[in-house]
Amino acid sequence: MRSAGPKGCPGVRNADDICIPHSALRNWKISMGIFLAAFVLFAACSQPEIQPLSFNSAPWRVGESSTYQITAQDGATGTAHFAILPGNAQTNASGWSMQREIEAQGVQERITVELDKEDLSPHASTLTRTSSQGQETEKALYNNGAVDIELASAMSVTTNHHMDVPSDIRLDPTLVQLVRALPLASGYATRLNSFVPASGRLDRITVQVVKAEQITVPAGKFTTWQVELDTGDSKTSAWIGRDAPNPLVKFVDGRTEGTFALAEYKPGQ
Repeated sequence: MRSAGPKGCPGVRNADDICIPHSALRNWKISMGIFLAAFVLFAACSQPEIQPLSFNSAPWRVGESSTYQITAQDGATGTAHFAILPGNAQTNASGWSMQREIEAQGVQERITVELDKEDLSPHASTLTRTSSQGQETEKALYNNGAVDIELASAMSVTTNHHMDVPSDIRLDPTLVQLVRALPLASGYATRLNSFVPASGRLDRITVQVVKAEQITVPAGKFTTWQVELDTGDSKTSAWIGRDAPNPLVKFVDGRTEGTFALAEYKPGQ
């Protein structure tokens, strides 16, 4: 494309036989170097500074309940209900029991997760799903980086599975509620491991505060942190109240694209 310039051209000629002086080439190279350096710096600055995973004291209390209106991508509606229950029935350990019930599109699902009092890691979980196909159940026990799972299908076929998992996993169905206990603030970001017992799916999730935002849902108007939970192939957005007890006001599920909007909230005792 370029050739050394003949006499009378103190530089090089391009494909169009235009003389480009050496000084212009030097300036162009300097400009490109500055542009590339700025681009690299911008890319580095756009990445969140990841903080070690650490939870504050849980903002909820026993007896807390929250009800959500669900709107699916196709416009179908349903309801979801979260509740904080006392203790851990299966493991007899002190902690929280977080229950989630969903009724939508002909399916009823209830999951209860027994959580450690301090770091909110799971001790045990149970799930029951009822549909026109019948009832499925799932029971799981977690212990030092391992999980034992019992699955019973709608055809009454029971299977047992043992899996090695990261010791710091949190369960996917309760994750949007657990985010409430993170030290959310402008610019905050952390990472954690999420697990779905029924499928054995593990995700490394980046949790990042996007912005402060005031939003209105059926339960009223709230000042929130908009938080993004990024698995790498899907992003869930959650809006967490900035004032104690930091309720989960709204979230949009990154995989189903269903929207959950708070309709009623009752704080615990």
